[in-house]
Amino acid sequence: VQDLAGKTVSVGPGSVSEGWIDSFNVQLAASDSARRIKLHPMDSLAKSCDLLIRGEVDAVIADNAQVQYYRTKLNPRAPLQVVIRNIHRQSQGLILSPQLPDSTVLRINQAIARIKETGTADAIMRRYV
Repeated sequence: VQDLAGKTVSVGPGSVSEGWIDSFNVQLAASDSARRIKLHPMDSLAKSCDLLIRGEVDAVIADNAQVQYYRTKLNPRAPLQVVIRNIHRQSQGLILSPQLPDSTVLRINQAIARIKETGTADAIMRRYV
């Protein structure tokens, strides 16, 4: 993260990456404000990568799976290079509509528990990250 000192970085608002940058900035002395990393909120990974290609930001920090998808499916010819992977393990959340019947919510929770218990979730992570 110190290599990003004084640079502009695009990150998702409220993301682990934003917290990582914020914690770096908090540690800097007031007299060291030139080293603060400037945050550029990420509307989408594709838009942030476009900003990077145009030189409007110096780096983009995003989820490994998102970066992989962008580089393989959305823009495989983008002149970008991934320089660091797997800095922080991140949890994913699933938000369900409060209008779903309790029985549906239970079935979803049970299915998620099964893919964790059988190792399927880990296999998916190994394949795509």
